[in-house]
Amino acid sequence: MMKKKTWKLLFIMVLTVFLFSSGFLVKTIYGYRKAEGEYEKIADEAVKVIPGVLDETLADSGGSGQNAGSVGKEGTDGAVTDKVDLNRTLVIDFDSLKKKNPQILAWVDIPGTGISYPVAQTQDNEFYITHGIYGQKSSSGAVFMDYRNKSDLSDSNTILFGHNMRNGSMFAGLRQFKSQSYRNSRPYVDLYFPDRKVRFEIYSCYEETASGDNFPTSFAGESDREAFISAVLSRSLYTTGIVPDEDSHTLMLSTCTGKGYSHRLVVHAVELETAAEAESTGEVDTEQKMDINGK
Repeated sequence: MMKKKTWKLLFIMVLTVFLFSSGFLVKTIYGYRKAEGEYEKIADEAVKVIPGVLDETLADSGGSGQNAGSVGKEGTDGAVTDKVDLNRTLVIDFDSLKKKNPQILAWVDIPGTGISYPVAQTQDNEFYITHGIYGQKSSSGAVFMDYRNKSDLSDSNTILFGHNMRNGSMFAGLRQFKSQSYRNSRPYVDLYFPDRKVRFEIYSCYEETASGDNFPTSFAGESDREAFISAVLSRSLYTTGIVPDEDSHTLMLSTCTGKGYSHRLVVHAVELETAAEAESTGEVDTEQKMDINGK
């Protein structure tokens, strides 16, 4: 009789754990899908994609260089399976986004990946870890700029954070940049602001401890800046031939590695050319200037 009671109690305990775990899993999946739906809705309502001009003669460049128009995506057998539009442009209705959340200041887009999200900034680096882009509670959080950064990019190093979601959303796609061939086919990170587009080129990727010293936004002097760039290059999983100088503005994209909270995967990029600079030389297509309604 005692044995029977013990087994019954054990069964109830196992069943309770199973139901609790199942409920948590269902809740997590629901949260992921809800967040995905919200971001898809935002993109549908506030973003218009203008395809770039694909220059097949530049495809062999591997994406390296400001004017590379398209590159192939390699399959497991090394064959080219499709094309990546490196020169696409997003037209973003920042007015509508800011009406819903004034803290939205930019949009980050990595052509050829699923990373294309609004960027917010608040007074700390904690809020948007647990809140969505409109301030609602969300396990997916939102992509956000380091609170120490200046939104006009007048400081030295801009840092963006995003979750490494199990469903592949947010900054989970940064994991792919551990592969040099993947980086070569998708080398650019575009930051859009209400008044301009800023293009960066990826030059380093590695895993890093989450120490604050490894995530600077400014430097005490030229030697500190040079030491930072040198460390970034030496830690990289591959070399690209790109070496930012002391005057270059750099960008860091950071996400969790999945190995706990003590490590981060970081992708570094350096600024190339802003749309405003290109416009001053007459290189911006007038079609890129129209608003989200096509006006």
